[in-house]
Amino acid sequence: MRAAFALVILGIVFIPLEKLRPVRHGQRTFRTGTRTDVAHFIITGTLGAIALVALIVVVAVPLQRLTPDALRTAITAQPALVQFFEALVIVEFAGYWAHRAHHEIPVLWKLHRVHHSSPQMDWLASAHLHPLDSATSRIVAIVPLAILGFSRETFGAALVLLQFHAIFQHANFRVRFGPLGNVLSSPHFHHWHHTGDVQGRDKNYAGLFPWVDRLFGTYHAPVHEWPSRYGIDEPMPAGYLRQLRSPFVKAA
Repeated sequence: MRAAFALVILGIVFIPLEKLRPVRHGQRTFRTGTRTDVAHFIITGTLGAIALVALIVVVAVPLQRLTPDALRTAITAQPALVQFFEALVIVEFAGYWAHRAHHEIPVLWKLHRVHHSSPQMDWLASAHLHPLDSATSRIVAIVPLAILGFSRETFGAALVLLQFHAIFQHANFRVRFGPLGNVLSSPHFHHWHHTGDVQGRDKNYAGLFPWVDRLFGTYHAPVHEWPSRYGIDEPMPAGYLRQLRSPFVKAA
């Protein structure tokens, strides 16, 4: 029920926004694959929430018990806002390398290519991903913060912000952020990550801070251009269950 409620609220926010200034004019709200992406949003979203709780109980809590008291005290003694931004930076660096690994390691790419298979970009395409892909991403976000002793409230707030921002930057919304786009990722930045154009592939792995890609030499976002197409060259079956099964089925 929570996932369905979130779907409705996000639709109320993003559907008018995408009509206001679209990247792709004429792209239908209820496009081909919408039904599958709704299933991804509700089912994978629910599974992700369950996995998050399980990871907190099974991984985060035991790791926090192993954290030296002095380190935990030093972190929690900081102002909440400082802790929050520290958590974002830590998750960004960990997430960058995890995301890059999902592109460069074949067995992980088989999971991640489900997300990249969408030929159209909009807010709902953000949910188009394999549950195992989602789970590994959440582990990468939780483990370093747990080891360092950040509170559950801090990394919970960080995960909520990053999730909302992920939906925003997939949106069919033409915005670049200008000079601020070098600091904070925009739809323009992330759309280039999903491009089917050869020159832009395997770039822009950062979720929130584009300067992380500049640091590691994987930045690609031509200022006055948008991708001519999205998706992957490999075939991806239609339908939620077929897409979940696809990483484990040998391609014809």
